[in-house]
Amino acid sequence: MELIVKVGNPDGPQTSYRDGDIVQTFSPDRILLSNAEGICNVNNFSLNEVTGLRENDSLLMKFLELRNTYKFERVNSNDIRRTNMITEEEDILNTTPNDKGEYINAYQFISRRLKSARHCIFGSSGAEIWYGKTRPSVDLDALWNDIETHTGQLKQNNVSWNFSPIEKRRFLVMNCCGHGHSHTHEDAISHAACINCSCGCDLHELSEDFANERIESVQIDGDPIIEEETGVDSGDPTFEQILVARRKFTVPYWDYDSLLSLDIDDIRDPNKQVDARKELESRPTGDLLTINKIDAGIITL
Repeated sequence: MELIVKVGNPDGPQTSYRDGDIVQTFSPDRILLSNAEGICNVNNFSLNEVTGLRENDSLLMKFLELRNTYKFERVNSNDIRRTNMITEEEDILNTTPNDKGEYINAYQFISRRLKSARHCIFGSSGAEIWYGKTRPSVDLDALWNDIETHTGQLKQNNVSWNFSPIEKRRFLVMNCCGHGHSHTHEDAISHAACINCSCGCDLHELSEDFANERIESVQIDGDPIIEEETGVDSGDPTFEQILVARRKFTVPYWDYDSLLSLDIDDIRDPNKQVDARKELESRPTGDLLTINKIDAGIITL
């Protein structure tokens, strides 16, 4: 997992980002998908000079098949075959609304799309193909297999987030991983072997859930929201949420300067770019690097 950490504002209110707060996290899957989206961006693919459409069986088409739920195929001047690529269910859409009220004018729809140089309409005139509705998850193995087959890009070379120079000046860029056992935060401060975990345990990447938890805020229930129409409590009220802290987790990077070879002066210099990411074997363990402010007593509820 990679993360960017707020630098500066040590005495600001907890409701703002404070020094060490985790601003954003990037799980391995998020990184791989983002880099794949950059490689498969429509701007990287040309149109057929004769038809003005995209080429069938291109990497762009394969990407959209894995990224989207529906495939649409024009079967005649009026009818569109819609295939749910997850369930393999098919139906026909045309100008007559179906029982869900869905309909389409194929000519008008395609004509509008073709006005954009960035359109994603494939095939040939009268047999156009396009895709719709982003999937909740993507088969990254299949996606990167397609990318490696069609380009010189390798999955193993796309496992890092492309942070900008400005981000490296304004934040501390770091990464961490999971280990086969855990230590306490106090152990980490006392022993470099603990935070870097050089004791031979299994290393593994951290999950999407772990990454998402690290960017949670801290909120508490306020007053109940009163139903406007009745002016009374419904018996199962919804409460206003009061922000206690912008972030629940922090990284006390100043404690790890010697353990992780961090130059604190460079980190806090807005004119210097700092990238503290390390190879997997040298990364700190995520459970030690990221500190829960509530458990540490920094925030009291």
